[in-house]
Amino acid sequence: MEELYKRNTMSNKGHTPTPGPVADSPQPEPPPSAKKGFIQIVGDFWQLITALVGIVTVMFAGVTYFATREQLIQLTCMTNTNLNVATYASQVEQLRIQIELADMELDTLFKARKSGLPEYQRKQSDIEGYRTAQKKKIDQYDQEFAKLKERVCESKPAEKKP
Repeated sequence: MEELYKRNTMSNKGHTPTPGPVADSPQPEPPPSAKKGFIQIVGDFWQLITALVGIVTVMFAGVTYFATREQLIQLTCMTNTNLNVATYASQVEQLRIQIELADMELDTLFKARKSGLPEYQRKQSDIEGYRTAQKKKIDQYDQEFAKLKERVCESKPAEKKP
């Protein structure tokens, strides 16, 4: 192996290019092309271009990752509507129970005839008040449920805040 190395290195000794008119004369530069000019500009400003691409990428990621104001308004609307539907149903049920209890008290007052007419009338007006409140809650429930069915929150335009 050593012999092969010596033989290759020895054969190259003394074979250096000789200076002459062809080797020393300046070679004409090729005409600059648009492609080479662009590559040279990119090569000179590659760090700046890399930084700009990074900044634009981060801005794009931030805009697409976080919710917009319109999406937050839609989310708020949907949350409020769902909460109203859930609470109105329980409020209607509570009013129904209050009406039943008041009816039982009214029957008890009527059967016992212990109390006078004013207390009996007051209980009847309480029952009418409960029924009115129940009707109002049922209407509110129907309106909120219709909002959910019609997807009102999704088609609502974004409200501009000053």
